[in-house]
Amino acid sequence: MSTKSRIKDLDITIFSSDMKRKIIDEYLQQDVSQSFIMQKYNIKGHSLILNWIRQFDLEAMYELKKAASMKKSIDDKAILIAENQEQTNLKVVVLLLCSSMGLLSIMLGLTEADGIEAVLYTILGVIFISFIFVFFYFQKKKETKELEKKYLKQLYEYLEKNNYNITAIGFASYSGLPPDKAREVIESVAIKTGISPEIDENGKIHYNFK
Repeated sequence: MSTKSRIKDLDITIFSSDMKRKIIDEYLQQDVSQSFIMQKYNIKGHSLILNWIRQFDLEAMYELKKAASMKKSIDDKAILIAENQEQTNLKVVVLLLCSSMGLLSIMLGLTEADGIEAVLYTILGVIFISFIFVFFYFQKKKETKELEKKYLKQLYEYLEKNNYNITAIGFASYSGLPPDKAREVIESVAIKTGISPEIDENGKIHYNFK
């Protein structure tokens, strides 16, 4: 029996017509994703759900769900952009205020005040200026961490698409990263999981995470 026939038989065995309709109704009528439905019912293959939708002649409802999902995605992105812009504006105001207060305090300490008062103004100015450097340090650290999370997500997606056997050049092409950075991301995961690179008969370096 061919692989295609076995898959077809398995589908019929596990999912009766009534069960297929129940799954499709849940997917189309509730606010759930295709991935959620596939995981919940242990469905193998993204095309199965679409095939069932066609089988029950529900393409119109499917298109409505896609349109609603796209609108929700756009709205969510718009809200996120607005929130990020608001946070950015607040950070700029705080930084400008700190820099102004810092410079003003230092100038007062150097030109207007005497003795201990001058020292206190200068120290206060240094504290304000130091706050700005500390802010940029932690901001850079946060951005680096977020980038690393993004790279790891791309790597896991690429591993799934390629049966967990990949090359650095292939991942670089998929993610848009420079080859050296792509190799660095792969090797960081390989080291943690105890995976060593392998060289095939063509001299290509592979990372097999199976």
